[in-house]
Parts: sequence; C-alpha cells; structure tokens
Amino acid sequence: MRESPNTCGSDLFTLFKNIMEGEGYNWLTNLVGQSYDGASNMRGAYKGLQALIKEKNKHAMFVWCHAHRLNLIVKQIVSSNSNSVDLFSNLETLYSFVWCAKKRVATFRQLQIADSSKNHQPLALKRVCTTRWSSHSAALETVLNAHNDIINTLTTIQVQEGPGDPKVSATCSGLLQYFSSFRFLSTAFIFKKIFSILEPINKKLQTRDMDLLAATSLMQNAKSKLRELNCRENDSFSEVIKNAEEFSIKSSIDFSSLSVPRHKRVPKKSGELINDNPINNPIKKIKIECYYGALDLIQTELDDRFGDGSSGILKDLSLLSRKRILEVRLLPNSLPKDAFKKVVELYGEFLDRDALIRNYIDFCENYLELEKTVTLPEYIHTETPNQGSDETEDSFDDFEQNESNDENEASISDRTNIENSGSMNKLFQLFCILELRSVFPSLYTLLQIAVTLPVSSCSVERSFSKLKLVKTKLRSTMTEDRLENLMKITCEQDCEPNTERITQHFSTKIKKKETKQQNRKFWVHPLLITRLSEGAFTINFHGLRRDPRKFFNYFRMSVSVYYELLTTFVGQKLTKIDTNMRKSITPAEKLAAL
Repeated sequence: MRESPNTCGSDLFTLFKNIMEGEGYNWLTNLVGQSYDGASNMRGAYKGLQALIKEKNKHAMFVWCHAHRLNLIVKQIVSSNSNSVDLFSNLETLYSFVWCAKKRVATFRQLQIADSSKNHQPLALKRVCTTRWSSHSAALETVLNAHNDIINTLTTIQVQEGPGDPKVSATCSGLLQYFSSFRFLSTAFIFKKIFSILEPINKKLQTRDMDLLAATSLMQNAKSKLRELNCRENDSFSEVIKNAEEFSIKSSIDFSSLSVPRHKRVPKKSGELINDNPINNPIKKIKIECYYGALDLIQTELDDRFGDGSSGILKDLSLLSRKRILEVRLLPNSLPKDAFKKVVELYGEFLDRDALIRNYIDFCENYLELEKTVTLPEYIHTETPNQGSDETEDSFDDFEQNESNDENEASISDRTNIENSGSMNKLFQLFCILELRSVFPSLYTLLQIAVTLPVSSCSVERSFSKLKLVKTKLRSTMTEDRLENLMKITCEQDCEPNTERITQHFSTKIKKKETKQQNRKFWVHPLLITRLSEGAFTINFHGLRRDPRKFFNYFRMSVSVYYELLTTFVGQKLTKIDTNMRKSITPAEKLAAL
C-alpha cells in the first residue's frame, strides 16, 4: 500500500514499477491481465495506466471491471425518466429524514417490533448512493418490506414534531403523499423486476473466483432475459401492475390512484400534417416512458459497455466450456480451423498453437472418463444400461436438452450458478486434482492464463472499506509499513499464518532481551557493596546521636522521640526480609531518609 499525491497515469505507472521492483515481481514477462474501473487515468487508451503497461508488456490484456460497468448501467436507468428520479430521490430523502434523529429511528424500530405479522428482526433504512453498489436495490427492498411501518413512522413524526416545526410537517406530508400513491407502487415494482435480473449478476461479479468466460455467460444470460422482458408481444408489464395491485390489497394503506395529467394544447402550425396525440392513460404513460424506456436503455448500454475488443479472446476461451468439449469429443473435425488463433497471438510467449490443439483434442476424447474419476459412482458392481458410445451420445443429448430447455429448473440453476457449464474453474480444478499438468502442458498453461485474467477489481477495492476500520484517529501517526502489515492481517484472513515461524520469531526476540540483561558489567555495583560500612547513614547517624542538639537540628526531633517512633509505630511496616542476593535496608535508615 503506497500513497500517491498525483493520480495521473504516468505517476501511477512509476509507482507501479517501483512496487513491482521492490517486491521482486517480473511483471514484464509474467503479467497476463489487468483490470481497473472506468476512470480516465486508469482506462485511458493513450495515457492511462493500462495503456502505459501494455506499451511495455503486450500480453497484459486490459479488462474493464465488469462490476463497475454494470453499476454505471444501473446509474443510468435510475435517472432515465421522471418517475425513476422521483422514486430514488424520495428514498434518499426518507433515509436522511428518519436517520438524522435517534428519536425517529427508535420510533421506526418500535413500530416494527410491535407489528406481530413480522417475525424477522427490525429493518434499517438503506441509503441510496451511486458509488455504493446494490444500494438502489437494497433501499427499494427495505421500503417495500416495511412499507406500513414507514407510513406509521412518518405519521407519528408529523403528529409529534409537526406542530412545532413547519419544515418537518411539510417533509412528512410530501413523503406520505408519495409513498401512499399508486405511482410509487408501479414504479417500485418496475425496478424490482429489473433488479431481480441485475442484482444477482452484480453480486456474482464481485466474487473472487469468477473467471472471464463465466462472467460473459452471465451477461449473455442477462441480455436474453431482458430481451424477453422487453418483447412487446409478451406484455410483461401487466405482471408488474398485477403485483403492485396485490401489494395494495394486502396493505392497510389506502393508495391514491394515478391522476390523469392535464396536457397543454399545442396550436397546430401552418403546413403541419401530424397531430399531437398525447398519452392520456397514466398506466400506459408509465408503461411506455418508465418500463419500456428503462429496458431499452439497459439493452443499449449492455451492448455498448460489454461489447469490448476482447471478443476474439472470449471466442477462443469459449472452447474450454463443457458444451464445446463434448461437441469436439463427438466430432473432432468440428473444431474451427482458426481455433486458439487470437489467444496464441496475444500469449505466444507461453503457448504453441499446434501443441495446444493436439492437447485440446486429446483431452476432449478422454474428458468424460477423466470427469468420472473425480467422484465415486453411485454403483460400482451394477452395470448401467447405457454404456459405450451410446453413453456418450446420451450424455451429450441430455446436456443439449438442458441447455435448450428454459423452463427446466436444473438448467436455470446451472446458468445462474457460478460454477456452471460456462465456467473454467471446474475444468482447472479437474486438472489440479488429477495432476494433468504434465499430460496436457499447453492446455494447462492456457487454463492458468484463463483463470488468472481478472473480471473485476471489487476484491481489491474492498480494502478501502477495511482501511477505514484499521486507520482510526488513534492510529493516525503510524508508518506505511505498519499500516500495510495491519491491512494484510485484516484483508488476507483466508491465509493461514505460519505459527512455527511466528513462535520462533518471538522466542528469538526474548532470547536477545535475556542476553542483553545477562551482559551487564556489574551485578551489584562496588559502591553499593560498601554501603553497610561506608554509607552516609552508618557514618553520620552515630555521630549525630552522640550530640542531641545536632540530632534535633537535623531530624527535627529528639533521640527519644525518634526511637519511640521507630519501635512503636513504623518499625514493623518498614521492615523487609533479607535475601540471598543482598541485605535489606534497615527501618532506622528508612526512617532517617524520610
């Protein structure tokens, strides 16, 4: 972790080189991929960090963070029309209004606890923030789940605080009017429908073990689902309105119906042949402007932001999916003539195309046999009816059927699971478990590169949240080395520490400390050895005791009072036990020193 006062691409590149050289990494040869957000100093095609790294290392492929791209699309759709802007601005206003006072928060929680129809813990309102992923979906879901309690909270605040504060009363009235309208319900369920597709993908893109092929499969699946929603013939909007109406029926709140807007009459100009036909039906207006407008924008943004220049690499990596492997197993001649051409052009330093194709065809021929050796079969001695070549064809037919049947639950779960048929992680795990590195070396190298290519920078950016927890006000003066070590302990909790090395390190420090203590010049200094015979108390006290006047001037008490005080009051308290090392100081000497 290093701090950079300048954030331009050249300064970040210099900092990157210094860190790589300090850690001893050969990034000019071994760096195969890089992933950043969409900032110009990182993603810039000419002076960005990724461009400066690719000038030195041609095979350091840049992948624009998938999670950042999807978050930019969400940011676009929540501000695409007036209904969506009103929805999320009111959600943010509600959070700021309730959460700014502890009394209002307590009222909201008490109303949730008093609601006997809910068995879950009290919910907390979520903040809507463009830089916090999933905040729009979480805030909307919380308001829908605790809608009745939110309305009751606003009513209570208006009754208690409204008479003394007109601003609070006006805010409550505005929020109550909006959240008790069918316009809110229809818009909320529109975005709930959209978020039900985008939110699972957003969470999966933030996982650590997501590979590039699986991320592409997820995005293609999302495009197909959104295309199906956007099909005018299916009329998916009627389902949204139906869900909103069912919600209003179950709720104890009386929702106000949609109002018909009053349109201004536009005078027809001379020569104008087309009449102005405004939309008078409010449901149809929301359907066209909000629902289909948001879906059209999502499809356009997905095509623009996820249609990057790495499609050639993805086509080669798609041959590593289970579906393509089974196809090549049945028909070896079906392998495209330009297979692995793009990936070898980029990573020619590590791969040889002819050897890679031979390894790939050999692996496809033995794939099912290798896959069966990973787990034990259900029966060992019982013969199954499907064996030989029929088994291969049947398994491939079953796989094709699962891929094409959208209504099959198993197919849906396979596509939505991270370790699906489009993921290379399971194939790489197969290589590691069966130790196939020496059997198919070129294919193993390609799999290593494929699973190493970054999909997003979310795992790295989580360290910023941890930094706020580690670097508190009490730790503001720590050095960078200590801060970096604390961040490693906090962020890399999945790494098991070497306890033997830690124990040996601390034991060595203790031994050094003990050795330092044993190497003293004197155990007892010579001046302290002669204290009993030549000390100040031994010489002066006996002389003063023979002269009562001098004794009184020195101790401010007579000799008799001194001994009476010593024997009667403080003698036992000042007495200490002698040890084998040294004699203790006598009570008379201690009293004289006082």
